[in-house]
Amino acid sequence: IALIYYLSSIIYFLFASTIYAYLSGKSAGIKRFWRNIFLPLTTSLVTCSSAASIPANLVAAKAIRVSPEIAETVIP
Repeated sequence: IALIYYLSSIIYFLFASTIYAYLSGKSAGIKRFWRNIFLPLTTSLVTCSSAASIPANLVAAKAIRVSPEIAETVIP
C-alpha cells in the first residue's frame, strides 16, 4: 500500500505541477518551473521542514519570475 501511495504522489506531483506551470506561462512557464524547482525540492526533502525551505522557495520564485508581492505573501 505504501508503494502505491508514493507512486501516485510522484505521478500527481509531476503532472499537476506541469499543468499549473503551463496554465501560468504556457511552454515557457513549464521550462522556467522545471529549471528552478530542484533547489526547493531538494531542500524540503533533505530537511523535512517547510520553514527551512522558505529561503530556497523565495529564490526559486524570483527565478521563475513570480512577482515579489505574491511570492512574499504566499510562500511564508
